[in-house]
Amino acid sequence: MKRVTWLLISLAVIASGSIILSVCHLNMLSQFTAFPALVTFILTVLIAWLTARTRAAFARHDHLRRQFQQQSRLLQAVLRAIPAPIFFKDHRGIYLGCNRAFETFIGLPREKIIGASVWDVAPRELADKYHRADSELMKQGGQQVYETEVQYADGSRHHVMFHKAVFAAADGSPAGLVGAMLDITDRKQAEQEIEELAYHDNLTGLANRSFFKQRLAESLTQAAISEQQLALLFLDLDRFKYINDTIGHAGGDRLLQLVAERLSCLIPAGGTLARLGGDEFVIMLTDVHNRNELEHFGNTLLKTLEKPFRLAGKQLHVSTSIGVARYPADGKDSSSLLKHADMAMYAAKEQGRNNLCFYRKRMTRQAARRRDMETRLRQALDKGEFALVYQPQIDNRNSRIRGVEALLRWHHPRRGLVYPAEFIPIAEETGLIRTLGEWVLRESCRQLRTWRHAQLPNLRMAVNISGQQFKQPDFLAVVDRALREADFDPARLELEMELTETVLLHNVETTLRNLRGLKERGISLAIDDFGTGYSSLSYLKDFPIDRIKIDRSFVGEISHDGNAAAIVGTIIAMARSLGLAVIAEGVETEQQVEFLKQRDCFEMQGYYFARPMPAAVLERYLLNIQTGENRRSTGLVTCQVGLT
Repeated sequence: MKRVTWLLISLAVIASGSIILSVCHLNMLSQFTAFPALVTFILTVLIAWLTARTRAAFARHDHLRRQFQQQSRLLQAVLRAIPAPIFFKDHRGIYLGCNRAFETFIGLPREKIIGASVWDVAPRELADKYHRADSELMKQGGQQVYETEVQYADGSRHHVMFHKAVFAAADGSPAGLVGAMLDITDRKQAEQEIEELAYHDNLTGLANRSFFKQRLAESLTQAAISEQQLALLFLDLDRFKYINDTIGHAGGDRLLQLVAERLSCLIPAGGTLARLGGDEFVIMLTDVHNRNELEHFGNTLLKTLEKPFRLAGKQLHVSTSIGVARYPADGKDSSSLLKHADMAMYAAKEQGRNNLCFYRKRMTRQAARRRDMETRLRQALDKGEFALVYQPQIDNRNSRIRGVEALLRWHHPRRGLVYPAEFIPIAEETGLIRTLGEWVLRESCRQLRTWRHAQLPNLRMAVNISGQQFKQPDFLAVVDRALREADFDPARLELEMELTETVLLHNVETTLRNLRGLKERGISLAIDDFGTGYSSLSYLKDFPIDRIKIDRSFVGEISHDGNAAAIVGTIIAMARSLGLAVIAEGVETEQQVEFLKQRDCFEMQGYYFARPMPAAVLERYLLNIQTGENRRSTGLVTCQVGLT
C-alpha cells in the first residue's frame, strides 16, 4: 500500500506575546492522508501552546513570589521603624504578628507573642478588658480610637492613644484586627502644664484669678439652689511694696510662697484659696453660718500671718489687711462680691492695717469718691490746681531759718485743700507720681532762684523724691532739665533732695549711680524718715549722704518714752561720729526742743517754729528778718494759724 510523507510547519503567536513554531513530520498510508492528518496537526499545536502557557504561568508565579517577598520585607522594615507598638490578631484574639515596639511594651520576644492570646501576655483583669473591647469591635466592624493609660513591662506608665481597625477575610467576614498604640505621654504632660498655667499661679501653685472666678461662679449657683451663705475674704499684705524693695524681688517671691503655704493649711473642706496677683490672696468659704464664724476665721488668719517668717536666716514680720463680703447680703454675682471684698480690705488698711473689716454699703460711696479723685488728679496738673508750701527749718543756735522743705498741696475745686497723705498713694498707684514729682522739682528750683534774685537770705531747699521717680532711667536727665529751665546753679544755690531708706536700698547699683550723679551736680542729699526703714546701717558709709532727718514718730515720743528718747540720742551721736549733719522733724513742744539741744541737734523743723506756708508769706517773713522787724522765730506760729 502506498505511503505518503507530510512535513507540516505552523507559526502561532499566543496572548502572552510568545511565538510558537510547530514542525510535524508525518509518514502514513495514503488512505489516512485526509482529515486525521489535520487533527493530528492541531493537537500538536495545542500541546505546544499549553506547554508554553504553563511555562509562562510558572514564570509569572515566580515573579509574583519574588514581588511578595520583597513587599513582605518592606512591610517588616516599616513595622520595625515605627516607634509605636503595632500588633495583629485573628478573630479569636490570637496574635498573628507585631513589631519590636510591641515586644518592648509586652516584655516578650516576637516568637513568644505570635500564637499567644492576650491572657498569655497581660494580667487577667486587663486581658478581660481588652478582649471584651476587641470582641465588640469585631462584631461592629470599622475602627476604634480611644485614649488610656498603660503600664509597660519595665513598670513605666504611659498615656497612649489606641487605634484599632478590623480587617476582612476573602469572603468579607471579619478575620481579625490590627492595632497601633501612639504614645501621647509628652502631649498629656504639656496639656497638664498648659492647664496649670491657665488655672494655677506659677509662683505659689495656688488657683489663679481665672480658675477662682470659675469656681466662684459654680459655688454661687450651688449656693442659690441650696439657699446657703457664702463668703469671700480678700487678703492684702501690708506694706508689701516696701518689703519687696527692701529684701529684693527674689525675697519677696519667697515670702509670697511662704504666705501661701501657711494659708493653705487653714482652708477648710470646700474652701478655695487663690492668688489674684501681686500680694493679693482671696479665700472662698462655702456653707457659712454666721458673722461670728467668719470673724473667728479671719482673726485666725491674721494671727497666723503675724508670726515671723524666716528668710535667708533672718526673721521678717508681716501683717495683713482682710476684707470680707458675704453672699447674698453683699452681692449675688462674682464681680460684686470680689469688688466689695476688695473695698472692705482697703477699709481695713485705712483703719490701721493688720485688721479685719466687713463690707458696708458706705464703702461703695467711698470707692466712688476715690475713683473721682483719681480722675481729678490726672487733670489737676493741667489746670494748675497744685501748689507748693514751704516749712522752715530752724537753726536753734541763732533762731534763724536755715532752709525750707517744699511740701505739695492740692487745691481741689470742690473739696478745697487736700493733703498728700490722701492723694499721693493714688498718684503712686497710677504712675502719676513721676509727672507730679518732676513738677515739684521744677517749681522748687524756680522758686529758689526767684528768692535769690530778690536778694532774700540764701536758703537750702529740701525736695522729697519718690521711689518711682528715683528709679526712672532718665532721672538725672529730669534733674538736669529742671535745673536748666530755672537757670539754676546748684553749686551756688543750695538744693537738697530727701530720699527714704527704702528708696536707697532698692537696686543699689542704680541708686549709687544716681546719688553720685546728684553729688556731681552740687546737690546735697538727705535721708528722710531715718530709723523707720531697713535695719542695716552699712549704706551710711557706702552712699554719699550729707544729712540725716530724724523721723517725727521718734521725736514726738521723746518726752514720755524712754526707748524713743534713747533711739533719738543714738541717731544724733551716730550721725556726728560719721560727720553727717542731722535735723529733727515734727518738733512741737519746748521739751522736745530742749532735749534735742542738749544732745547737740540744733536744726529742727515742726509746728513749734512754723507751719508750712505759701511762698509769699515766707518772703514777707524773710524780709522782716532782713530789716530787723521780726527776731522771734516763734512768731511764725501766730501768723500761720490755719495755714497747713
